[in-house]
Order: sequence, then C-alpha cells, then structure tokens
Amino acid sequence: MSTPATATSITRPQRAFRHVFLGTAIAHGALVVMQPFTAGMSLDFGRPALDWHGTTANLIVAVGFVQVIAAILALRPGRLSARTPILAIALFTAEICQLAAGYGAEFSILLPLGVGIVAGSLVLIVIAVREIRTRER
Repeated sequence: MSTPATATSITRPQRAFRHVFLGTAIAHGALVVMQPFTAGMSLDFGRPALDWHGTTANLIVAVGFVQVIAAILALRPGRLSARTPILAIALFTAEICQLAAGYGAEFSILLPLGVGIVAGSLVLIVIAVREIRTRER
C-alpha cells in the first residue's frame, strides 16, 4: 500500500534527475582527477601520452557540457538548488579556458586553473551527494 504524496515527498522522476546529475558529476570528477596523471605521464612517455592527455581534455569538456545540461535539468524537476548549475557552468567555462591554454601552450596558467578545476569538481560531487541525501529525507 502506498502513502499519499506530500508536499515534501520526492517523486521517482525527481529522484532520477538527481541521480543522473550525480552520475555525470562523478564521471566528470574521475576524468578531472585523472588528468594531472596523464600530464605527468607525458614527461616519461612522450608524444603518445601527450596525445592521451589531449584526448582526455576533450572528453572532460564533453562530459562537462553534459554535466551542465544534467544540472539544469535537475534544477527544477529534481529540486536541486540553484548553486549546482551555476558551479557546473563555472567549471565548464574554466575547462574551455584550460583546453585553449593547453593547445596554445600557455603553461603558466595550466597548473593554477587545473587545481581550481579539480577542487571545483570535487566540491560539485559533495554538493550533489549532500543535496540528494538531505532532500530525500
């Protein structure tokens, strides 16, 4: 027997939107955390590792775009707070800048911007997990 829905209950579609966003945030975070290791590998393994680093960067931007879409979709139906898509958009913008700096060989900006992207990605995962836990109660 099911209980009647209340104003604070979470529907199945709302839960799905939030979990899709969490999945994209985790996938994005894993790629972002892996990226510095691929950069370090290019010092030992040369051009093939550098190509892998570039491919990973392109994949990060693509998953970042999907993450922005998932965050926006989870905003209203998923009942996430507005800070979630704002942070996702800020990360996506930083990743595009990072990609341009990498292909432009602007090495002085890569490390500080990369640290910010890694930290922002981990913060976004924490925010997503906390919102899912607190709003499902």
